[in-house]
Amino acid sequence: MELEKNSNFKSRAKRYVNVSSSLALAGAKVAFKDNKAEIIAKAIGSLRGPLVKIAQLLALMPDIIPESYAEELLKLQQNAPVMDSNFVNKRMESELGKNWEKKFLNFDKKAFRGASLGQVHKAIGLDGKAIVCKLQYPDMETVIDADLRQLKLILSLLEMFVISADTKNLYQEISDRLYEEIDYVNEAKNIKLFEKIHKGKEYVNIPFVISKLSSDKLLTMAYLEGRKFEEVLKENQNIKNKIAENLFKTFYIPFYEKGILHADSHTGNYTIAHDGSINLLDFGCIRKFEKKTIEAVVLLYKATLHNDNDMAKEAYSKWGFENITNDLIEVLNVWAKFIYAPFLKDKTQIVDMSYGKEAALKIHKELKKFKNISIPREFVYIDRTNLGLYCAFAQLKAKLNWHQLFNSCIKDKILYK
Repeated sequence: MELEKNSNFKSRAKRYVNVSSSLALAGAKVAFKDNKAEIIAKAIGSLRGPLVKIAQLLALMPDIIPESYAEELLKLQQNAPVMDSNFVNKRMESELGKNWEKKFLNFDKKAFRGASLGQVHKAIGLDGKAIVCKLQYPDMETVIDADLRQLKLILSLLEMFVISADTKNLYQEISDRLYEEIDYVNEAKNIKLFEKIHKGKEYVNIPFVISKLSSDKLLTMAYLEGRKFEEVLKENQNIKNKIAENLFKTFYIPFYEKGILHADSHTGNYTIAHDGSINLLDFGCIRKFEKKTIEAVVLLYKATLHNDNDMAKEAYSKWGFENITNDLIEVLNVWAKFIYAPFLKDKTQIVDMSYGKEAALKIHKELKKFKNISIPREFVYIDRTNLGLYCAFAQLKAKLNWHQLFNSCIKDKILYK
């Protein structure tokens, strides 16, 4: 045990030094050079792992990060190296015991998918059914500890050179969610929760968890056959419209009916089944909200729909914004009009992302007039999920009546059940 603690300390210290050195160098450079976006992005990108995940989260928020920064951050790839068979054997043995291979008819030790926090292996269970095993990379707690220490430095660089906002809430929200993502016991509970929410629904498929082959570092579940998002973009438009509608229901119904948000709508976290339904695959980043937040989201939509600034002020207050003035409302309304844009007009239309660039530029310009605006925690992942979905809708060129879809979701009610 003492040896393990020493090993963890050494790993954490090494990670801390590497991150600190890279970001300290970036901090020195951005103070004197014009290409600040490229410098910060490259400093983060050289580190890989959770920090890249964080960077890409920030990049999906054009209302927080200017376009030039977002473009640089989106170039980063979560190309964590796939661990070899020695790692697989050690991890599986530590989670399932020495004779772990006897618990499968077949287990492919070559990962078919890798990400920033773990890798996925295909297998065949003793019942002959296809399953997948998600193995967490070694010592992820240590890596995240070190990376989160340095996230504060990243945010301080952004506050100093990029944005006019207090990012304490942003840091805390990202920190909490990242630790949750390495708790596979918690993720298994999330899967069962979504099974219950979507029970009997034809638009989504949830993989069931195989508890006896799972632990806090290993998550085993049913394999869902499907195509990657990119593979369906060449389908005819009717099929793509159906996929978009299914995506909408998969992510928004739990949020508005239960206050539960699947907060990572990245296209790599789902596949498309043969009938156009959504195979939801990753449940590590799930956010549960209080009623007042759902109230705020719906109220702000209605305020935006009716151009009602008094209602908007109440909504922003419930959302968690402080010191709300008429000038601040005007700036925040630019963001609201972008976020709710697909839902405002009762007509069939394609989701247009071009307004997002214009809105982001205007917001950044106007926000410089205010000092230390505190970004509510609840804002972070709602914004991320919306933008991830909008990008998917736009890529699908889905032409739907988003207004009617959205209003059927909120059903003219403020409170969820």
